[in-house]
Amino acid sequence: MLTYDESLVHVLNAFKAGYPDEGIDTDSDFFDLGGDSLTLVNLCLYLSEKTGLDVHPSMLLHHPTVGELASAITDLSDTGASLNPAN
Repeated sequence: MLTYDESLVHVLNAFKAGYPDEGIDTDSDFFDLGGDSLTLVNLCLYLSEKTGLDVHPSMLLHHPTVGELASAITDLSDTGASLNPAN
């Protein structure tokens, strides 16, 4: 299980890696940053690797801000429903 703070650190790092020239905070929105399909996939792969969860691209589409996505990942972690067996 991940805490919200742990999820938030992973999501902030993912967004900072995807958008190194932007000031990223909890209100940063994937779409406002100019999110595209390649960045979407890379963010999800990064988050799946770091969290051990299957972070599907639809999660980011439904939870586009850093804070929203961190909450969704925490909720996913709490359910344990989509744990990635590779980690």
